[in-house]
Amino acid sequence: MAKPSMIKQKNIALTISYIIAIVSIIFFLYPIFQFLLTSLKPTKDLLWSIWPKNFTQINYEEVLKLPNFRSAILNSIIIAFFATLMVVIIGILASYALSSFKFKKRENIAFFILSLYILPPIVTLIPVWHIARGLGVLDQKWFVSLIYTFFNLPFTVWLLRNFIISIPKEI
Repeated sequence: MAKPSMIKQKNIALTISYIIAIVSIIFFLYPIFQFLLTSLKPTKDLLWSIWPKNFTQINYEEVLKLPNFRSAILNSIIIAFFATLMVVIIGILASYALSSFKFKKRENIAFFILSLYILPPIVTLIPVWHIARGLGVLDQKWFVSLIYTFFNLPFTVWLLRNFIISIPKEI
């Protein structure tokens, strides 16, 4: 049977963890709340009030009336879908190969993939732009999807490789 002091310590620890969780949730959700609140303010209230005096949806109406808004959203959805699809398919296959098959330089390849993950994408921006301009594919959706795939693939492979390694071989 647990001592009363142990139960009290567990309750205090549980209360502290709940307080930390609630403060963290507020800390992360407040900017989203402020973003939504600001989007519902009229233009004259943007800088001068925290809470809008009257809510308006005119900002959303103006954005939806922009001539290229729907095509831009559709392009974003198409690019994100195909980039995600390619990252998942290639990432699963590559991480399974790196975790399950025994071959020379396997750990070197895994380390190289990790080093690609550490490389900030902004470093490659100008060279990729020059290559795309030279190939004439700057405005092509498939090229943007391919670039997103290359930027996200190292993280996916590294994450899935470690996950697959943690699965028991008997399964």
